[in-house]
Amino acid sequence: MKKTIFTTIISLLFWVVNHAQEIKFGKVSMEELTQTAHPVEPDAEAAILYRSYNTTFNYSSNSGFTLITKIFQRIKIYNKKGMDLANQDIYLYFDNKDKEKTQGIRGYTFNLDNGKITKSKLENENIFKEERFNKYYNKTSIAPPNVLEGSVVDIEYEITSPFLGNIPELIFQEEIPVDYAEAEITAPEYFIYKQHLRGQFPLTFNEKKGMRMIQITEKVSGDAGVFNGVQQTKTYSDKVDLNETTYTIAGQNISSMKEEAFVNNIHNYRTAIKFEITGTKYPREPFKMLAQTWTDVAKSIYEISSFGAELAKTNYFEEDLQALINGQEDPTKKAILIFSHVKSKINWDGTFGVLTDKGVTKAYKDGSGNAAEINLMLTAMFRQAGLKANPVLVSTRKNGIPIFPTRDGFNYVIAAIEMQEGIVLFDATEKYAVPNILPERAINWMGRLVREDGTSIEVSLLPKTPSKQVAYFSAQLNEDGSAAGKVRIQNYDQYAFNFRERIKNLNKDLYLERLENKTFNSDIEVSNYQMQNESDLSKPVIENFEFKKEDQCEIIGGKIYVSPLLFSGMIENPLKLEKREYPIEFSFPTTNQYLITIKIPEGYQIESVPESLALQLPEDIGSYQYNITAKANQIQVKLTSEIKSPLISAQGYEMIKNYYQQIVQKNAEKIVLTKI
Repeated sequence: MKKTIFTTIISLLFWVVNHAQEIKFGKVSMEELTQTAHPVEPDAEAAILYRSYNTTFNYSSNSGFTLITKIFQRIKIYNKKGMDLANQDIYLYFDNKDKEKTQGIRGYTFNLDNGKITKSKLENENIFKEERFNKYYNKTSIAPPNVLEGSVVDIEYEITSPFLGNIPELIFQEEIPVDYAEAEITAPEYFIYKQHLRGQFPLTFNEKKGMRMIQITEKVSGDAGVFNGVQQTKTYSDKVDLNETTYTIAGQNISSMKEEAFVNNIHNYRTAIKFEITGTKYPREPFKMLAQTWTDVAKSIYEISSFGAELAKTNYFEEDLQALINGQEDPTKKAILIFSHVKSKINWDGTFGVLTDKGVTKAYKDGSGNAAEINLMLTAMFRQAGLKANPVLVSTRKNGIPIFPTRDGFNYVIAAIEMQEGIVLFDATEKYAVPNILPERAINWMGRLVREDGTSIEVSLLPKTPSKQVAYFSAQLNEDGSAAGKVRIQNYDQYAFNFRERIKNLNKDLYLERLENKTFNSDIEVSNYQMQNESDLSKPVIENFEFKKEDQCEIIGGKIYVSPLLFSGMIENPLKLEKREYPIEFSFPTTNQYLITIKIPEGYQIESVPESLALQLPEDIGSYQYNITAKANQIQVKLTSEIKSPLISAQGYEMIKNYYQQIVQKNAEKIVLTKI
């Protein structure tokens, strides 16, 4: 048996390598079209049969070197769920001086029609260009025509870039299997690159030296003399040997990396290679170092006028600040007053960035600004009030975790005050934020605090203390299997912030509809809903309501079966993968408590209740305490679940998965009632 499996795998490897060598744009095989499921991952919705990147440097006497990257991808669609994966988005960087462009976009969709191969050409109407998709990128979207179950789609295009440090990230792993992917990067001797590998899947990497000839043209004024009083220019042209290094990277049978619960950004962990330009060495010029440390990056950002100079401005708020903190000496109370003032005065416009756009003075006057304007303003006011405050550079979750130091690694900024009890973090972009409670977008491992003298230190963005949620249930069971009662839910800290953010743009009716249909494990009918402390950020948000549920219990053979947690608690394991190659990332440490009192119907007695259970994860990562007591006609349940470490390595996956499975199994057990 083992020999058969080994032989099958080896045969598949040879097929993939040989097939990759045969793949030509616009020519598909009958074997590719008739394939109904992926041979290694039969449940895959689609698969990338082939992907290639080819990057070269073109030289022009007028514009110098230009980066040219040609990308070709062939994808197989197995079912309807995979059809959207045939679409592609291309993001093109631009700045004030220049921009990246696409050219040579072409594609075909291949299908089988009565056993014959049909071909649908990609037309201009299938290509959509969006200028200024955001502050830094234009976007080109490709939607191939006639994509069906079983289709094979070829797409090819080129990206031309004047930004020589912008070799596209070479992505080898996706949410679907990749049969074969390869990249060839040919760089002139003048540019020195370093490769950074992300992910766990092994790739082959080769490097070889080569040479080509380029034509260099130079215009020199004065060498042609003077004619009619006008100095003439002479053009010199010469052919020069250019040494180059070609990097070849390849991977085959790359397993899919599927996203499941408790991961902030799956892109951080999929196998990819990024080329970093570390220096330049032009003829007759010394080597110029371009590589930076995170300290260098932080310092360079601070020195940009739309960061450091904006932070130094104070005239626009001095009068307001003086009135705000007049007579207040306590540092903590000063900080709260200033924080509340900025939150109430300035509305966040929804844009990120570490640099100001219109500037702090205009943002203060207009009452709106980007994240940098709001939080640099906040930092400046803290400093003016005598607090030891500094900005903290952050990469949001969506921006990912950068794999080498670069200015693009940061796309957000918050404020920090160094106090006796430690560093306290502030983000005034959100009205419901409180000290040390950040929006989840900003809770992304580490930030970098930058001081006025240019020095910087790493600071953890992860909350240190658990946020708490306590739920009280009191229920009366009825003989017909229905139940009615009251619920009280108290949300503290991060739970309170997230709740306030979630409901701020919802009307009450819509929220109650979601509460009845989506919040719990099954539908309930809610009445007499009340909320406390929605706007008092110093207190927990409290919800009180009454409920009715028609089918709370099962009645089988004259016995009543009911869940001790009623319609709450975990009923499905959120971790389902056989193996996970990336860490478990809880957003923040948590403590969840359920305190439940159940009264049984008259004429019934308690036959049995589930046993209590105590689970303890190693190294004090977390715990689960389930206690149930029965007395006369009443049952009391107390459940406490804690996660103390918000980050657990991939090696702990099986442990956490089993932990949740035990909880699900315990929560599935029933109380049994019988007639007296």
